Order: sequence, then structure tokens, then C-alpha cells
Amino acid sequence: MDETKVHIEDRDGTLREYVSKEAMIGKSVGRWFCSAVEMKPVSVTRPGLVIVKLGNLPHFLAPEFEIFAFHRHEWQGQRENAIQYKIKLGDEKV
Repeated sequence: MDETKVHIEDRDGTLREYVSKEAMIGKSVGRWFCSAVEMKPVSVTRPGLVIVKLGNLPHFLAPEFEIFAFHRHEWQGQRENAIQYKIKLGDEKV
């Protein structure tokens, strides 16, 4: 999701960034946690993009895009109005 659309209110001052140095992609990755729950991993390969885990939210947002759509199971259903990438973000669209 575009980082300008994401605002996390840190009411209790527990939001902390942990940096994974030399992640699998060869770059450091910032991961934001609040009381041991990962809130906002930041995309290193796509500056300006954050990954919002829907299970952390009190209500669900409509997804903007879907990755690995090529491998979607029938029971998962298709995300309406979401850009669908065959495998990964920026790759071929379905």
C-alpha cells in the first residue's frame, strides 16, 4: 500500500523499528513492531510502499493489488478492483 495512505497511531509508545541486516535480498529491511506484533514491514525493493497485514486492523481495507494471483486457489476467490500480478509485484499481470 502507498505509505502516504498508512498512519499508525502509537498511543502507548510501543511501536519500535527493528532492522534486519542483510536480508535475503541483500539489503537491510525495516520491520515495525508493536508489542511483538509486526505492524508495518517496509518494502526495500519498492520505495514508498508498505505492507499492511490485514489481521492487525479492526476492519478490512480493500486490497489495491494481489500477488501470486496465478497460484490462487478457486476457494480464495478473486479480489475485485485489485491489480493482479501473476507472481510478484511489478511482474506480468493476470
